[in-house]
Amino acid sequence: MIFNSLIFVLFIACFFALWSFVKNHTTIRCCYILAASLFFYGWWNWYYLFVLILSGVIDFAAALLIEGSPNKRRKKLWLTLSMLTNLGLLGTFKYSEFIVENINNFLHFLGYTGADLIVNLPDFFLILPIGISFYTFQSMSYTIDVYKGDLKPTRNILHFFTYLTLFPQLVAGPIERASNLLPQITQTPKSLTEEERFRALCLIIWGYFKKMVIADNLAYVVDRAFDSIVASCALWWWVIVLGFAFQIYCDFSGYTDIARGLARWMGLRLMKNFNTPYFSTDIREFWSRWHISLSSWFRDYVYIPLGGSRNGTWRTYRNLWITLGLSGLWHGAAWTFVCWGLCHALFSSIERLFGVCTTLKKKGSFGIILAWFLTSVQILVAWVFFRSEDLSQALEVLKAMFSFNFTGGAPFGEFFRWGFIGVRMSTKRIYFTLFVCGCLFLAEAFWLFCRKRNLNLVEKLKIPPLAQAVFMGIFLFLCVFLRGPGKQFIYFQF
Repeated sequence: MIFNSLIFVLFIACFFALWSFVKNHTTIRCCYILAASLFFYGWWNWYYLFVLILSGVIDFAAALLIEGSPNKRRKKLWLTLSMLTNLGLLGTFKYSEFIVENINNFLHFLGYTGADLIVNLPDFFLILPIGISFYTFQSMSYTIDVYKGDLKPTRNILHFFTYLTLFPQLVAGPIERASNLLPQITQTPKSLTEEERFRALCLIIWGYFKKMVIADNLAYVVDRAFDSIVASCALWWWVIVLGFAFQIYCDFSGYTDIARGLARWMGLRLMKNFNTPYFSTDIREFWSRWHISLSSWFRDYVYIPLGGSRNGTWRTYRNLWITLGLSGLWHGAAWTFVCWGLCHALFSSIERLFGVCTTLKKKGSFGIILAWFLTSVQILVAWVFFRSEDLSQALEVLKAMFSFNFTGGAPFGEFFRWGFIGVRMSTKRIYFTLFVCGCLFLAEAFWLFCRKRNLNLVEKLKIPPLAQAVFMGIFLFLCVFLRGPGKQFIYFQF
């Protein structure tokens, strides 16, 4: 079940129709949320509920065993068994085919001419359960925090599974920490004011607008370009990759906005997962603003345990490359995702070594703009690997981008003739989508400027409630009548 489907609209309407009757009783409320979450996830394929439940049972039991262990050695044993089991499940479903394929390629490289290494996995293990990377990492963080002594484990399995399976963020995050979400689940939610409910609704509508009007419209153009690479014009490919950058941002942050809005209606506060990432002035800053729940997860559970930046320059770079390489692999079982992570590791290492962006930012406004431009170019180059089907396609696109051929081979005329859902698209509609992207960029730039200058202009602009409602009505109208081809959220595949 995906957010941008009619069945989900019916599901959420039924859920909140009964919410006021159950929200004031902790056990009933948790049972209600858990039942709704399992129905939400099982709607896609109920068989894979067993994987979700198994992962949760493992970490719930491991946390209790860790707390009850008499010494650190026994605690470490239970933690290791928990992590191996979770990573084993993740590896079986997500990386088994990838591993077999690379073993075959390696055997061919060595000149082995016999039959390929054949592993006949059941079909059940060849379909990637939606959101498995998200809920596995969320479940693992709970056990790790208990082991580190940062969290007391809950003895109520109902509370734990409500935390783990909360449907707004189950399949694409944010990857919530138990220390933030568990106390909220076990407490009776406060009654929301009319203003709070309206703000949550605005967040939901804004998320749908970013997904359905911006991301889905851009997706059609970007997909057509990558499906048939015929252009050698550098400008064409810079435009396409820039379009993908906006597509993936609006797609993923749109999902997060919807999830946060729905959770807020339930009286829960999910963490903010994006913070104007495309205004970063170096790669390190980008990772502190993009997919914050994942980047902080890798920082706290991979980078810092490896030693972080405490044990000398060489080990700092080693830890950085391992962390970002694993982050890329987390996104998918393909070398393109690994290269995406390693690109960020390379750019971050160069910045740490030479400090170009750091130096530029000390030169005033022009230096900050130049640092932002250089960082943006690096981000776009890395996105090529993320979007490409394989490494050869990525290299072909990069070759075209840096060919300095800005005249021939660009099908801009076809770009303005491509249609939505197989229907011829008017030039006005294309221009509208590009205009909306520009407005979104400028709005975030203005918001960032006000925040850095400590200007509370948004609070000072007292927009009448009726005008706010009209604006939301307009955005809702655009979601219905200017939506792109219906596509599932990009991060569902991870």
